[in-house]
Amino acid sequence: MLDYLQGPYFRALEEGDHHVIQRIPMCIIATSPHSVNDQFSFHVVPFVRDENKASETFWGEGNKTMVLFSNRCDKLSKGTGWRYGRVSGPVDVEEPTEALVRFSRKYFLENRLLPIMAQLNGFTTFIASLQAGGGSKLRLKPSGQAGSWQPLESSSTALAFEWSVSSDSQMGTPDLYKKVHCNTRNVLEIPTNDRSGDLVIEVKGETMLSFTVEETGITTSATMSWEFPITIMSNHQLKVHLPSLFAPKITTHDSLKVIVELQHLQTESAEQALRKAFDRLIPQRLAQDLKEVFSAPGSLPFPANLGTPVFTRAGDILYEPFSRSPR
Repeated sequence: MLDYLQGPYFRALEEGDHHVIQRIPMCIIATSPHSVNDQFSFHVVPFVRDENKASETFWGEGNKTMVLFSNRCDKLSKGTGWRYGRVSGPVDVEEPTEALVRFSRKYFLENRLLPIMAQLNGFTTFIASLQAGGGSKLRLKPSGQAGSWQPLESSSTALAFEWSVSSDSQMGTPDLYKKVHCNTRNVLEIPTNDRSGDLVIEVKGETMLSFTVEETGITTSATMSWEFPITIMSNHQLKVHLPSLFAPKITTHDSLKVIVELQHLQTESAEQALRKAFDRLIPQRLAQDLKEVFSAPGSLPFPANLGTPVFTRAGDILYEPFSRSPR
């Protein structure tokens, strides 16, 4: 993979050779700590090919599965449209992250994002081309089994993605089921006209959660919203603002009712259901590399592939520039 990223395609990307860039296959890489059906994050990265096998190359670390969505939309897994796998052989887990930051900055700051098509569990996503000096905003608008990205509004300063995910599940023991309906709306805004320095990505979202305890027939709903910035600095440092991350804005007080009702049942399955449901209220799926950052303060395990964590007086966590680990 490192050879590919340092090869002529990646050099052309860095140098802005449009003729070569347009021939680079593109993809979306997403991560899931539990299963491929969880809320996904995505980043734009080069579409890596294994020349020996004439197929795509995937990478992963340990039991973390890296999921690759290509612009080919080959349906290799029960027709759902996603493809995933693991890489074999030694892989420096810092290399994909470093390359991802470099690649994202180059394309987002210079308005050279190519069209990307992907399918995710029945959703068709489309990232539109950006024209030089301009941008677009997109909204994911599901329509039956094949949803589509719809233009939200034109903007010369930011590229915004908005997508919604709905899910229904039953959790608990056979004698006590809890129906959970979760609808999450996320907005990701990326500036396209700032070429001077830091790249600030604004992440916003809200989750509407509905519990139905079949034993009592009680249904309770809760709504929670969040908003925080992730900064990719000009020297490749990565900064996440912690205060807003750990104190998301509660838009209703119904969430307290959910806690009271489930705790009143005093069953292990109820506690598990609560943890699983409220896990969706925090945008953990926005970036697998940042998954540990969303843990409670004081028990914060740092992802090694982001670099050395440094706390600042402003309440930020700052990752020093990436360095390759010894092989």
